[in-house]
Amino acid sequence: MKLFVKANKDKTAIGDCPFSHFVYMVGEHKNVPLEIVLIDSINKPDDFLKLCSAAGGSGTVPVLHDGDTVLCSSGRIAQYFQESFSSPDMADSTGGKASESVQGVFGKFAAMMKNKEAEKDEEMKIALRTELEKVNQWLTSNPGPFLCGDHLTIPDCSLAPALFHITTAGKKWKGFLIPTNLSALSSYIDTVFACDTFKKTCCSLEAPVQGWGKFFEL
Repeated sequence: MKLFVKANKDKTAIGDCPFSHFVYMVGEHKNVPLEIVLIDSINKPDDFLKLCSAAGGSGTVPVLHDGDTVLCSSGRIAQYFQESFSSPDMADSTGGKASESVQGVFGKFAAMMKNKEAEKDEEMKIALRTELEKVNQWLTSNPGPFLCGDHLTIPDCSLAPALFHITTAGKKWKGFLIPTNLSALSSYIDTVFACDTFKKTCCSLEAPVQGWGKFFEL
């Protein structure tokens, strides 16, 4: 079973794609026997592009290839792992409420990072803070330490890479810091970043900074 993910700048390890990190976390936590294939995002191999095209994909990572199955969506890949490998169960056990509480984070972060109009920066930061406040409220109202209780689930694997980008690239390029009053979120970040599953599948601290740097080069 092959999981195609973005390579880092040196093409020696996983790169800064948060969606690749998301599904890699799910697969690692479920002990899925994966062969990780690093894809150079600048010069993608022809056989990879053909595989994606045949499955209706656009050539973006992550992509899962398992026999006759080719999946080109991170959400579908995570669901495939959940359905194919029953243990441990990583489903959102809150009826989708945990997933809903985190779904807006990365979009607001990406919008902030891509914004080139200085007068809109604060507006973008407020929008991201609002999403982080939703997560903090969820964590405050529900027993943790994770989003769905005492174990790692798919929503955690989706949120953790976004938080990693925020705390590295967001800090470097936009001066964005997690608000100190979001204590539940701060504790959550410490917990999830310390997980073996996160650490084994994460790119370097420099990778998100380098990746987002293309929007800030003079």
